Amino acid sequence: MQFSVDLVRRRYLSILSSFGLGAALLGSLAVLVNDWVHWGAAFPVTSTYLFLCGLLFALLPKPWGLMGVIALIPLSAGLHTQLSALTGIQFLPVLNVGLDLVAGLFLGTIAQIILTRGFKKIPMAVMPWPVGLVSLLITASVLLSIFRNLHLSASAVSIHGFIFNLIHFRPLDWQADFLPMRDWIAYSIASAMVALVVWNLQALPEKVRNAVIFRPLLFGLVFASIVGLIQSFTGFGLVESTLDFRKDAFGYAAIGLQPDLHAFAAHMLLGVVGLWGYYWLCQRTRQSSERKVVLAIIVLSLIGLIASKSRASLFFGLSALCIGWIIFSYQLWQEKSLSKQQTKEQTKKQANKKSFLIWTNFFVLCVCVGISCIFLFFNTEALSNLGWFGPLVEQIKKLDLTSLSAWSGLLGSRIEIWAAALRMFFSYPLLGIGQGEFYRLSSNPSFSRSYFLEHYGGENAHNYFLQTLTETGLIGCAVFLLAFLYPWFKVLHRQQLYPAVIGLMGLFLGNLFAHAFLVRENLLLGAALLGLMYSWPQRNQRDQSNYSPAEMHSSTAKNMPWYGYGLIGLLILGTGAEIISSFYRLPFYAGNDCYKTAKLLSDDGWTSGAWEELIPRGAKGITLDLTPNRPIFSHKPLRAKLELLSWEAGKGKVPIASQTIQWTVNEASKFNLLLPEAYVNSPNVISARLELSSCYTPRNLGISADSRRLGVQMKPPIFW
Repeated sequence: MQFSVDLVRRRYLSILSSFGLGAALLGSLAVLVNDWVHWGAAFPVTSTYLFLCGLLFALLPKPWGLMGVIALIPLSAGLHTQLSALTGIQFLPVLNVGLDLVAGLFLGTIAQIILTRGFKKIPMAVMPWPVGLVSLLITASVLLSIFRNLHLSASAVSIHGFIFNLIHFRPLDWQADFLPMRDWIAYSIASAMVALVVWNLQALPEKVRNAVIFRPLLFGLVFASIVGLIQSFTGFGLVESTLDFRKDAFGYAAIGLQPDLHAFAAHMLLGVVGLWGYYWLCQRTRQSSERKVVLAIIVLSLIGLIASKSRASLFFGLSALCIGWIIFSYQLWQEKSLSKQQTKEQTKKQANKKSFLIWTNFFVLCVCVGISCIFLFFNTEALSNLGWFGPLVEQIKKLDLTSLSAWSGLLGSRIEIWAAALRMFFSYPLLGIGQGEFYRLSSNPSFSRSYFLEHYGGENAHNYFLQTLTETGLIGCAVFLLAFLYPWFKVLHRQQLYPAVIGLMGLFLGNLFAHAFLVRENLLLGAALLGLMYSWPQRNQRDQSNYSPAEMHSSTAKNMPWYGYGLIGLLILGTGAEIISSFYRLPFYAGNDCYKTAKLLSDDGWTSGAWEELIPRGAKGITLDLTPNRPIFSHKPLRAKLELLSWEAGKGKVPIASQTIQWTVNEASKFNLLLPEAYVNSPNVISARLELSSCYTPRNLGISADSRRLGVQMKPPIFW
């Protein structure tokens, strides 16, 4: 019985790994086809060239191709802007072109394995099963999001529509029903990056694995920092809309090779905070020359972070350095306490003194920065020269500490956004509102209860972790935590994980006050570091080498307690109830984005699912000339209802006349509706409202890239 339980467990974990690889393969193929679609564009497209670059890197011996891709990923996000500034040639702006680099390398690697070893020799073990579980979660959440969106839009869908959106995922707008598919591709490519790192590092000596990942990261940080400093001094490569943003005596706000300053600051935080683990490794392995290079790049990254003028990122970076200094000092004090009891080598003492001196200098630097900030707080003349910092200090000096709205305004309305996110989370705590749905659903004032989000038509949460909690719920966050913590509990020596863990923490800091991981190149850097964590030998691998198969099965297979099965059963029932009930609860009411709210006619004569217009005083009736002009399904005909409504005090809109029509074929029809005599010259406001039974979204059916929710085409109404 124990053998069978262990065998089932292993097969289940193998299925998760296979699913992760399958999702990575399908996502990479979608990127390839999307690049093929853009190949004939009127302007050059960097995504296509980067995909070809990834394919060429796959031809290099391991791990050089992986190193080349990691070096280029953070330099690719805003590459089209810099190339346009350098060459004068207009490059087509394409989002998240770093995905193309990884997709090219992944497909090239898979093709190489198949050609040399055969299809059955693809190593499934390179995809860690927790990462495969994340892919499964994201797939389920994205499918749920899409079906809820279709329910909201009262829109038909087809298999052809799924395929069309898969290979045209980049031009999806923020309110499109298939927008979550873009997130699915991003996470699939991120899982491909994890597999590529494990595949390239597993055969290498352990002493060089960290260098394979961190040396290209060092290159990317140096290049991005230099570009950012050039932008800060000259403004070269900045788009016109950003030239006046936080410009002051210290120059422009730098974005490096990122699309915005917050993403650039997040990249710089990888250098300011995330490189200390690799610095510690260089010191431990006595690589003095590389240690000096790393320290110089940390300083350069700090300068780049200041040049970004991201105030929150600078605060988090300096705070992390101070906390790190305190932790290091405490550990050093413990070592010195032990050295009094035990004799240690003199060279190690000298090394500790040097390290302590370096950290002390950084702490003194942070103190100096703090003192400077205090000085500026009271120096009005100096504040006028700091356009990015001065207004913040002035706001703090005038701030009403008892006003929550004042604090929210100071923090860029983030408190209001975070409060809305928590309200949305508590509505669907288990599986969340669905991956990729925060932007769309936050614009619903009845759901988010946020004037700011309603006014701007939706926004992201400005905290990637809170947004992930809201979108995937407690189950999703538990799966993500499992993927990050699993290596920590399974690795043979935890010290091997320090460089990767500290590097990830540096990247995480850029997502506390912003959402840098939505710039998917930064997410891919995090995936590379996660892959580094999974590349180290695990305890169960050593256990398997010390015991026979029979002994291993008897020692590892454990029956779950009865209450464990009960908890899992309750969780499944609760999740199922949450999913089913969501289709009948706010904000997922049927047709809420189609025929609940009336919209004006579009320029090409299309209504939405509902149209309404006031009837002129003295008119006796209305004539509408309508044409469905969309696919009609015989099993689900299109129905329309025209009503005349009288706006009466205390009652609202009261129907006074109505007419219905049904289409099963595409043919023009006319509505003629007469106004009751009692209302011909009524003082009440009279309106005509047309409401349809469904909407037509061309993108959902794979007809075109038009993602509008259309009703019928209407000629100008005739009032008589």
